[in-house]
Amino acid sequence: MRSNQSTDTPQSSLPSAGLPSNLQKTSTLSGQLPATEQLNGRAYSRLGYHWRVASPADWSYLQTFQCLNGPDASTNKRLRRQFGDLSRWEIRSSTTDAGRIQIGEIDLDSLWVGHSAGFKQAIASFPVPSSLGHVAKMSVIRNRLKQNGVAVLCLGALNGFEGLLVKQTNETARVICTDVVRPESPPYHEITVVSHQELTRTFQPSSFDVIYSSHTLEHVYSDLGVLFADLYSLLKPGGTFISALPCETNPNNPVSNRMLDVIRRNSPFSYLTVSPAHPWKTDVFDIHDRLEAVGFKDIRFYPTEDALNRLSQVAWPDVGAGPVRPGSPTQHVPHRTQRFLVRILATRDLFEAFVTLYYAGASRSVHREKHFDIEILFTAEK
Repeated sequence: MRSNQSTDTPQSSLPSAGLPSNLQKTSTLSGQLPATEQLNGRAYSRLGYHWRVASPADWSYLQTFQCLNGPDASTNKRLRRQFGDLSRWEIRSSTTDAGRIQIGEIDLDSLWVGHSAGFKQAIASFPVPSSLGHVAKMSVIRNRLKQNGVAVLCLGALNGFEGLLVKQTNETARVICTDVVRPESPPYHEITVVSHQELTRTFQPSSFDVIYSSHTLEHVYSDLGVLFADLYSLLKPGGTFISALPCETNPNNPVSNRMLDVIRRNSPFSYLTVSPAHPWKTDVFDIHDRLEAVGFKDIRFYPTEDALNRLSQVAWPDVGAGPVRPGSPTQHVPHRTQRFLVRILATRDLFEAFVTLYYAGASRSVHREKHFDIEILFTAEK
């Protein structure tokens, strides 16, 4: 683990000029600490935002229509107003000493140790490029995953691929994959339908050696402190919580750090860049503070982009993308287009219809230009 050095004169990523008064207070962190720190040559934000969506029904709507361009015009407008209301946001400014934030690197050089000679070829057969992410992330705790009878809980597992990967790593592992809905296509591993509010009612305390999630926590709209305390209780003593999520307040993020501009303008044409479907917008300082507050220790962070690039070059050196699994959503584009056109024709509000058409073109542009969020992986011990 490298030592972390904070710059002598770091610049705030959020100039206070023109910001609402309650946000100006956070931009300078009591007038002393900067909003941005340099750690191991990378910039990280001290700021975190959490938008507590009013109800489970609103949250479900957001997950389905992530740019607030769904078929219900009144719901679109109401949630846009709420998203642009700073009084509905919990805004945190970390005062944690920068030297306490541990930044490491994902070691892929030893990833192949202990695997068969065909492991690289097996990776190349994985169904979608995002599957490589699970390989890189789980490599950080691969020694723990190889323990006999290890108990693993995978949160927000969607199609259960991470559960399959754990079982391929260790046949003796006891794996439970959860999500809030059942997958539309046959999953790689059985999915238990349970919300994060029901975890401690579903599983006994100290049940798991490892809890894993990838791109799940940013979707949590309820009290994050309660969720982290529940996860802490589900881990066995010495257990590991490992998770990856986008750093949507990171100053180097080409897209999501426009959030404050969107809130100031409150323009429906800007929501694509900030994803209201992610109520928690954070970076390493905010994550560290929330985990430490419920008892987690030895919290470590790992930037993922370099590791994912290296792993993709190993798996797909020629084509740059993996094969598509039969039955995956990418094979149903005509059906998605048909549903989209039906929704446009059924929209009585012409302005909402125009917004929907705008997002259809803008989302293609964003994905084509690869404007994706900066991602961080963390591990924390009980």
